[in-house]
Amino acid sequence: MLSRLPNSLFLSALFGLCTLPACGDEPKPASTQQQAQQQVALPPAIDYPDSWLLGVEPAKHVAIIEDHSDALLYWLEQGRSQRTVLHIDTHDDSRVVNDETIQHLAAFADAKDYTTLKDKSGVAYSTGGKVFNIGNFLYAGYRLGVVREVIWVLPARPQDLVNISQVQGYLENVGFDRASAQTFHLEDGVIRGKRAGMPMVICTSQTIPPQREAVLLSLDIDYLMGKHQDPISSPMLQATLNLFNELAASKIVTDDALVSYSVHGGSIPVMHKYTGDYLAELLRNPSMLKQPLPRLWQERDRLLATRAQGDIDTALVMATNLVNLEPGNASVHMEQSFALLQANDVEASIQSMTMATQLDPSYLLGFLELALVVGQSSNFAADQKDPVIDQIFAAAGEIFGLPADGVDRVQKCANHYHEGEYRRAQIELFRLVEDSVSAAELEVFIPANG
Repeated sequence: MLSRLPNSLFLSALFGLCTLPACGDEPKPASTQQQAQQQVALPPAIDYPDSWLLGVEPAKHVAIIEDHSDALLYWLEQGRSQRTVLHIDTHDDSRVVNDETIQHLAAFADAKDYTTLKDKSGVAYSTGGKVFNIGNFLYAGYRLGVVREVIWVLPARPQDLVNISQVQGYLENVGFDRASAQTFHLEDGVIRGKRAGMPMVICTSQTIPPQREAVLLSLDIDYLMGKHQDPISSPMLQATLNLFNELAASKIVTDDALVSYSVHGGSIPVMHKYTGDYLAELLRNPSMLKQPLPRLWQERDRLLATRAQGDIDTALVMATNLVNLEPGNASVHMEQSFALLQANDVEASIQSMTMATQLDPSYLLGFLELALVVGQSSNFAADQKDPVIDQIFAAAGEIFGLPADGVDRVQKCANHYHEGEYRRAQIELFRLVEDSVSAAELEVFIPANG
């Protein structure tokens, strides 16, 4: 199974191909016969009474999910059929699913057994018994008749998608079979092709092709991470605003919108989970783009910039102001935790991260991110780092204690961390949260507009 690409490396991975001038053979236009064979046929214009103009009109249906694969469950429950998905994501999420697995998936879908389907879906670390996951749910949706075509919006520039041989090479690198990759060609400013028969368009947020019908919006916040070379310190607000301005210019109509946090999938640090809430709020109220932004948004953005500049004293004051502004918001306690750690106040940093986790259990992942910061920091002497990191993990272990199976997952997380296996360390904390928090508290679908 291919691993998720670290988002900070995405542009360099794709656009050794992207950030450098195009090289190699100039793209050749597809023949008329090829165009006829590969052109995605659009149906007649369809009127969707609950639709809205994306980025311009207030959204009527928005949901926030954790795992992007839950989008398929949501669409099945909504009765979606033969729809175009506008997939804004660093990853394609379209790996091919074998026929036997599709048959199992179809049986549960036909029986409308969504509880079992949820149990049999999963993120990248899921093993036996899973019928789809965050890496293949779009292809599974295609085989079930939910998805007709995918428009994959990459965090790239239009000029980055002109060298077809490089794009085809990238697709093979991320798991497309050669035959599928070779079908992709430049047409009307976008890349078109098919993955194992599933029609796909590859474009940027500036080159989304016009659509005759409402699309299903599927937006992963890891897309925003692809815009940054340093996702730990770079403010995300401007990337969020830029995306919405570009979506508004695209004149795309949608009748359903999903925003995926994707923290559990390892695509985004929990420290940037809040951007999912920003995206949902902008979908609900796009007029915010023409008004002064909420105070929390502006002050958090300034705090992140101040921390990145190393002005620790000012950052501590700003972090305290954020907590006073919204004391019930887990993310602001997390911001304070990182600012305190940057000031070498380990005890206070742990206390703030504990508060964040008590408000939102998913912020348990923040302890691992604190450990990573210590490991990479020059503020701590080499002989100080391991004791501080052990102190951080010990505090994480006190929040939930041992799960019912008696497995000390925090200790396993610490062991994986010290062995340099960050993803395995993440997984242990994911499992601890899942084992310790009730299903009601880990609601799959969180309506973003009541």
